[in-house]
Amino acid sequence: MYRYRCERCGTTSPSVRSRDLAHTERARHRDAAHSGHIPDGEKITYDGDQISSTDTRRVVILIAVVLAAIWLYDKLT
Repeated sequence: MYRYRCERCGTTSPSVRSRDLAHTERARHRDAAHSGHIPDGEKITYDGDQISSTDTRRVVILIAVVLAAIWLYDKLT
C-alpha cells in the first residue's frame, strides 16, 4: 500500500494499492491545492502490505466454508 504526503499542506492521502495510484493522488493534489506546481516536501511512501477489510472478510468466509465442510464430512462418515 502506498500513500502520497504533502508536507507543505500537512496532508496524507488514503492508502492505495499501487505506486501508480499514489502518483494519481499526487497529481490530483497538485492540481487542486498548488495549481499544478510541485510543492516542497512531497513524497510517496510504502506502508507495506496492509490487509483491507474486504480481504479480511474473504479470509473469514473461506475459513467458515472449510470448517463447515469438515463438520459436514464428519457427520456423513
